[in-house]
Amino acid sequence: MRFTSLYLGACLLLFYSCSSFFGDEFELAQETRDIALPLAYGSLSIQDVIDRAEGDASLRLDGDGRVTALYSGEILRDNANKIFPPVPGLFEFEIRDSVDELPLPVNGSYRLDKGIFDNTNIFFKFRYNEKETIRLVMKIASVNKDGQVWKKEYLLNFADDADGEITTETSLLASWVAFPVANKIKFQYEAYRPNGERILLNYAAMRFDVLKFVYLDGYFGNHTFDIKGDIIKINIFDLWKSGGLEIENPTIRLDVDNSFGFPVRSKVNQLTLKTIGNNLFNVESEYINKGIDFSYPAINEVGSVKNTVFHFDGTNSNIEELFKEKVVQVIYDFDALANPDGDIGVKNFYTSDAFFAVKVDVELPMKIKSNQFTIADTFDVSFDDYSEAIAAELKIRTANPFPVDMDIQMIFLDAAGNELSRLTEQEIITINGAPLNGKDKTTEKITQDFVVNFDEIRFSKIKTTKKILFNASLDTNTQSQQPIWLFGDYGLDVKLAAIVKLK
Repeated sequence: MRFTSLYLGACLLLFYSCSSFFGDEFELAQETRDIALPLAYGSLSIQDVIDRAEGDASLRLDGDGRVTALYSGEILRDNANKIFPPVPGLFEFEIRDSVDELPLPVNGSYRLDKGIFDNTNIFFKFRYNEKETIRLVMKIASVNKDGQVWKKEYLLNFADDADGEITTETSLLASWVAFPVANKIKFQYEAYRPNGERILLNYAAMRFDVLKFVYLDGYFGNHTFDIKGDIIKINIFDLWKSGGLEIENPTIRLDVDNSFGFPVRSKVNQLTLKTIGNNLFNVESEYINKGIDFSYPAINEVGSVKNTVFHFDGTNSNIEELFKEKVVQVIYDFDALANPDGDIGVKNFYTSDAFFAVKVDVELPMKIKSNQFTIADTFDVSFDDYSEAIAAELKIRTANPFPVDMDIQMIFLDAAGNELSRLTEQEIITINGAPLNGKDKTTEKITQDFVVNFDEIRFSKIKTTKKILFNASLDTNTQSQQPIWLFGDYGLDVKLAAIVKLK
């Protein structure tokens, strides 16, 4: 969350926004050739700031309105095709005798006990040297539906066939159930000549178009879901210049949904924090070394999705210390290991719509402590419309509910970035934080007025200003030596008026 940009953004409103006017909030002098200009009004909340973050960022409020900033990575998802992808029927499987067992084209470490076919079509090829019609009954003993074994009868008219080879029409296996033994399916055919004599054909083979299952169970061996990595950008320190900011109990949260029916364990290939100085620090934790076991549905919970949430935090990792180093990116890359312990006694299953999804969030509770935390940014301005002006007086009113004191320095720069002028030490705008009075939350806004004068000599120096550099220094120590909470309804109000003296 760009809380640290909050006050700086408010300064932007002073010079860069003209959304609405004061009316008569200030009593402005109406001397000869003086023009009173109500310039701008604005209110900046924490939500306004988080909306400027790059990527998926949001705020979460607890029951009391305390804010946690959430930065989220892309949801990383893998589906059932990684376990048993559709197999195109590029080859035919020879049936070498009247009874034969054909192997399923699966990983050798798998054991398939049951499978329900999807829209798979099978067909057969036969060769016979004699010119006669053969009646053939094909059975797939390992496949049945509603208690009936798959069986189909064919009349093979070799008498009128030119080359002695016949390919049958396709048969749809959708919803038929296979019970392989040692990953093999048993085929059996009976071929009869016109006189009733049973024979073996010269050649018999089975072929399919695409082998697909809507359901499988058994044991699927060790398998790795290669889930692509991602980067989460943290913009709290985008404008940092100096000083420190501590966030209490930052966490990296893994949210995993799993509908695969087998044990899955995390494999962390990378979990690295990048700081504002482009330094890289690895998160250290026993759970990175040994992995995180994710919940999975049991064999009697087919179709359900199990959720696992795990936090890397200060109790199980070095993340709290690392976040003191001004983190700007969280870089991660996870894999998921199926059956990591190799326990073949665990019944595995999957459905064709099963999936494994990982979401990674960075959770930053806005319970903070700042010590002269200074940020800087520049904004474009122009005094071209005031070519006849020779002096100016700015009047600024702030209403601050945040329990944080802030000092703002304004430096006026020309188009080349050269300094033209700046506020004197006496003019630095000091916005007082609202009192906590021993509570977590402030109960009032502190309203203050500020005046900055630009006489003729000084105004002549800043008339060519094209940018204003804002340095904002934040300090919570004046309110409390302990971290303070930020609340969702905090918003800094800023109003600006000016008196411009003309020639």
